[in-house]
Formats: sequence, C-alpha cells, structure tokens
Amino acid sequence: MKRHHTFRISRISRLCAALLLLLLLVPPAVSVFSAAAAPAVLSQEEAVINARSTDKDVSFTVASSVKLKSFATGDFEYTMYTLSPYGYAILCDETGALMEAVFAEDAIAPYPVIYGKTFYYSGPGNYIVLENGIYRSLLTGQALQTTDIQTFAALEYEVQSTTVRHYRTSAALQQLNVSPRYGGSIAVSAGWDYFSGLSDFGDNREGTCTVLAAAILFGYFDEYVDNAFVPSGYEQGNGTSEAFHQYLNDLVYGSNPQGGIYIRDTLNALNQYLSSRGVSERMQSEYSSNYNARYKIITELSDGWPVLASASESLGADWNHTVVVYGAAFDPYYPVETATLEMHTGHHGSTSNYRFVASIRWFYECGYIVD
Repeated sequence: MKRHHTFRISRISRLCAALLLLLLLVPPAVSVFSAAAAPAVLSQEEAVINARSTDKDVSFTVASSVKLKSFATGDFEYTMYTLSPYGYAILCDETGALMEAVFAEDAIAPYPVIYGKTFYYSGPGNYIVLENGIYRSLLTGQALQTTDIQTFAALEYEVQSTTVRHYRTSAALQQLNVSPRYGGSIAVSAGWDYFSGLSDFGDNREGTCTVLAAAILFGYFDEYVDNAFVPSGYEQGNGTSEAFHQYLNDLVYGSNPQGGIYIRDTLNALNQYLSSRGVSERMQSEYSSNYNARYKIITELSDGWPVLASASESLGADWNHTVVVYGAAFDPYYPVETATLEMHTGHHGSTSNYRFVASIRWFYECGYIVD
C-alpha cells in the first residue's frame, strides 16, 4: 500500500509538470482559461454623452476626438467627439456641458478628424477652420471677416457665462413632477415616437422655418389631440404636406415677402386659422426673457406637450432657426442653461438632418399651444 501511494503521488507530479510545460509553451496572445469580460467603464465625457443621447439602446463610446478653439479666449475650450458605433458630440471642456450632438447612423461630424489643423467652434452651424491665416466656414466655404470673428467672440462669452449665472431659475425646475434618470439628470419627452422618425413635412425654401415648424407641430396635434388641426387633404404619410406649409405661409405673410419671422409675429394668423377649423386650442409664445422662454420649453415638455423654439445668431447659433422641440434632459440643481433639447429641425435629407440635440442656451423664444 505504501509503494502504491508513492506511485500515485509520482504520477500526479508528472501530470502537473506536463500541464505546466504546456502552459509555458502556449503563446502569450492565447488565453487558456477564459473569464467573463469586465464591464467597460465610461469616461466622464462618455457618461455625459450617454445621459443626453437620443438612442438609449446604444452605449456610445468615444472613437476619436478633435480639440476646438474658442473665439472668446483663443484657447482650446471645446472638444468634438466622434462616437462608436455612430454619431458625434461637442462638449465644453471646462463645464462638461453638451453643446450639440447627433445620435444617428447617418450622422456626419462637422469637423474632419484631421490633426494639425486649427478648428474653431461658436455654436450650431458655426464650424470654422483657420488655414493660411484665413478663417473659413466648413459648411459654406466662405471666408469670415474681422467683424464676424469679433461678433462670435462677444456672443460666445455671453453663452459661456450663463453656466455660472441664473441659479434661481433652476430652483423652479426642482418642483416639476418628473423623475431622475441618470443620477440627478432628468429626461422629459413629448411625442418622441412621432417626431424622431418624421420624414413627411414641407420644405423650407425661403426661410419660412417658423411657419414650417408650426405646420409640423399642428400635424402632431392633429394626430393625437384633434384631427381638425390639419385638413385631410393636407395630410401626407405620417405627417403633413408641402401644400399645407404653403397654405399657412399665405395666411401668415399675406402679400408681404416670405422669410424669417418671430414666433410671436405668426400668432394672429395661426390662431385665426385654428379658429376657422373649429379648434379650441390656441398658440402663445414666451419671449420676454431668454431665461423665461427656456424655462417654458422645459415645463411644457414636462406636461407632455411639444413646443416650437427659436435659436438666434444673437446667441451664437448660426441658424436664426425655429424647430420643434420634443425632448429635454436637464439637472434641476443646475442652471436651466445647462439643459439640452431634442428637436426636429425641419431639414430634409438624412435622418441626422432633422434629428438634432443642442444646448438650450442657443434658444430665446418658445411657442406653445394652450386649450
């Protein structure tokens, strides 16, 4: 028995030695034993991006980044992140605030990922490259004048300064009957399923974006509130037609030239139209203060209603544009200016042309419907 026990020990020892030799011969890149991969830890920037994304079924990570300069300081103040599996986002480096983003498979980042070039950012649409001493728009290719640069610098300073002001405005947001989503972040949505994929709407050819946005909004209310908002002959697919947009243009502009117009200046004609349709709802606007208008955008969304919102060059955005806002993400313990909005831009083409996320800081007027 003793010799037999010794044999077993010797045999096990030889097996262990053989196994050890086998392990030593396995190339380092090969894993003999596998374990469950540890969950990826998001960076601070990725956490912000995912908290404000419009596609909650996807976890976005940073694929590459480009530093962007500020006209206000002359320093690198922003970063554009191209995302995996798709999309892009621009964040303010100092505050971590999301300035704009597109979370769509066909998204095209406004800045090329080319190192060695000097890029500037000054709000949606203001994508600038400095080459051979000339500032040039990446969208239009046009050269910027000295006065353009000075204007960008002044407006950007105003936008940046709102990150540390108007804390009292956000106090009212704490009273909203909504629940946090990511930490202190809150998301509110009104018609996301309708607007996020809406491709049937008119065509903004003459700067009539405010009327087009109203036509898009009326299409939503026609679908979910009262089907008298839009005559059946003007319905198209899941939305409204260009004919409906032009019909409202005729009512709003009359014999005047078509073009840019404030939401508040369309109310009389649009409300007369609603009255003629036997609709009890009416449009109103909030514009007396940028901060009141921004607060109104969020409170209407919190009550379940999409709104119109206008961005302005006077706030740094290149648009002078009115959109339909159907979602917002914000932290009630931070200034309302740190909120981001989900919107339908009214731009035809790819999905990314009309699904856009941007900071609420670019917006100065809210148009909303009341009963």
